Amino acid sequence: MEQKYVLECTYGIVICLSIALLVSSDASMNETKTCCTDRFGLNYTLPMFFECQKKGHLNGSMVQTIPKLIPNSLGGGGCPRRESKLGVPPGRRVCRFPDCDINPCENGWCEETMTGYRCHCPIGFQGKQCHELDTNPPATTQGIFVTCLKDITVTVELGTPNKSVEFTPPSAVNREGTVVLVSQNYISGDDFPVGSTLVEYIFADESGNQASLCTFNVNVNTVDTTPPVVQSCPSNQTFSVLKTTTPITWTPPTASDASGIAFIVANYEPGVNVSVNSPISVIYTVTDNSGLVNTNCSFNITLVSIINVAQRAPTVYTRETGRCLDGV
Repeated sequence: MEQKYVLECTYGIVICLSIALLVSSDASMNETKTCCTDRFGLNYTLPMFFECQKKGHLNGSMVQTIPKLIPNSLGGGGCPRRESKLGVPPGRRVCRFPDCDINPCENGWCEETMTGYRCHCPIGFQGKQCHELDTNPPATTQGIFVTCLKDITVTVELGTPNKSVEFTPPSAVNREGTVVLVSQNYISGDDFPVGSTLVEYIFADESGNQASLCTFNVNVNTVDTTPPVVQSCPSNQTFSVLKTTTPITWTPPTASDASGIAFIVANYEPGVNVSVNSPISVIYTVTDNSGLVNTNCSFNITLVSIINVAQRAPTVYTRETGRCLDGV
């Protein structure tokens, strides 16, 4: 038996419909679809009045900003304000650089939150930034020695959603007996999405006593090495005209790129005045949001005077000389 529940959420001019489909208990999974879900792979949803764009970073690169909330702790009269129907606290919504970009977690991994970030600390560390030693870590099995991995960082072309990552699996030994792998959430060769993914391995001895977690991050970063692609570039054009100088127009080309198009600039614009016997070469320069440039779109415009062609004297053949005479 299928039931539908529809929740409408309105933010300024943005209207989002969230539809949850609840299926019978023998189904393999529940499916949830929502147009409110952001496109940045965040673990929270913050509907915005406008779309967050890339901005120039202090390091000189273009960095994607993400939705963040600057909370308002008190409403009018000093009374706490209630959350919205979607559970979003009251506050000002802004687009800013990801908080985890500055690597605030010294010994753990960083998770973006709606209002900031959260550090996940490995065993042995604690504190907001995982910078404090934990004097009471969880008990671990004596004699089990785990060989873990350092964080892995790979790159993919912008627009690629994931990448297969190979690594040497963590291992463990025990002086007193056999060590078994209890669980793992990823294996070598799995596809990892763009962003940071925490990998966990848990080992135990024959008695089932767990050792410390082996955790490391697989970071998949995007790079843009592909220049923008230009579509519908005009070809060379020749026009027969009555006037020696005539305005010429054409349909400008379009362009596309995974990072978006920043500028399309031409040295001549449609409607430019072109003179007979003075052809021009039109060149389009397309720049994407990563700063990559395409200048392959160019074409020539040439004007030919109809009057000059019409006034040209005919060629006449004479029997007396057997030669062709021009201008007779």
